Formats: sequence, structure tokens, C-alpha cells
Amino acid sequence: MSEPPLITHVSDKNTSPLTRPTSSRSVMETVNGSHRFVIQGYSLAKGMGVGKHIASDNFTVGGHQWAIYFYPDGKKPDNSTYVSVFIALASESIKEPLTPHQKFWSSLS
Repeated sequence: MSEPPLITHVSDKNTSPLTRPTSSRSVMETVNGSHRFVIQGYSLAKGMGVGKHIASDNFTVGGHQWAIYFYPDGKKPDNSTYVSVFIALASESIKEPLTPHQKFWSSLS
């Protein structure tokens, strides 16, 4: 769990309260996890249409549920010549913002 930001106020008797220097610190926690998402028959998925996706089952990393969305024809028309892959938060009632950083490894067979 991340700690609440530590806020430290530095007092200087010669400085007005409006211009006193302050500082703060935020400590982020990193959690690693992995999920293997296999799409059998990838060549059959190509051509299903822009904006149409194949979703993984939900999986847990860092105490939160996630899902992978794979768009074989791209998510939007302007990227329809590429595949699009997204990781989405599937948990509800998240109190703090989460920013996933992902690394992908793919294999076409």
C-alpha cells in the first residue's frame, strides 16, 4: 500500500506565511505481476471489425482486477492497419488513482 504523502513545512521567522517554502513527498509502490493471454486462431480474428475486441479473463495484480483488451483491427478507424492492446482496471470502488505500466511479449503461431 502506498503511504499518504508526507508534507513538511519549513518555518522561517523572516518570511511571511504566504511565501514560506514548503515541500512534500509522495512514495509510490511498485507491484509486478503477469498474465498469459492466448488467442488461438489469431488469423480468424483479423477482419472482425474496427473497434471490436477480444477480452481476457479478469486477473489479479496488486490486489486489483485487470483485463486485457485485444483489437485485431484496431480500436479506431485511424489505426485500423494495426492491432491495439489495452490493459484496463476491472475492479470497482478504487479510492486512489492507478497507472499501469506494462510490458508486452507476443508470439504468433
